[in-house]
Amino acid sequence: MRHEPLIAPVSPGAALARLAQVTGALERHPAFAQALPADAIAQLQGARDALLRALEADEAISIVTALGAAQDQLCRLYQQLIAAAVEPAFYAALHFPDPAQAVLQAIDTGTIIATFSMPAAQVLTSIAFLDAPGATAYWLHELRVINGEIAQDAMLESYTPLFPRVRLPCGTHVFRIESRNPSCSVFSDEFTIEVPVL
Repeated sequence: MRHEPLIAPVSPGAALARLAQVTGALERHPAFAQALPADAIAQLQGARDALLRALEADEAISIVTALGAAQDQLCRLYQQLIAAAVEPAFYAALHFPDPAQAVLQAIDTGTIIATFSMPAAQVLTSIAFLDAPGATAYWLHELRVINGEIAQDAMLESYTPLFPRVRLPCGTHVFRIESRNPSCSVFSDEFTIEVPVL
């Protein structure tokens, strides 16, 4: 599973976010940390600090080395969870793929963050979310009521967990995100975004 971005993030920023998420979850849920080696949190914090120092130094070789160490640390932790045969709740809290589930899983709508900007005359909405296990692409679908019936329109495709600068009229919009890979697809739960008047 080394290729899975939730286990081995592909950029320094994504690695910092994953290290912070996993460390925070282990600190909030001491029972999870007890299923792991005693130094698990310290190892994650060390990897995070090393990556931050490398970014601050702005040296490409140091950043690549620190990113690789962060990926290794997250992969090692994931393997430790599998070896400890933890409950599915552990994987969910840490935002790791549950190895007992299907290869492709839906995105967690609780991780969706919508931001708004207005560089010209129209409000633009950016929709970011955490990767879905097994996904290689995503489709944003808007749900609309037309003549009393619900219609689902595919709006945008993205190969990253981000739909940047989407042009939407102000007001309430209901969406689903389709996670895809070359062999199958799965839809998220519905979620609502309120586009403000800026």
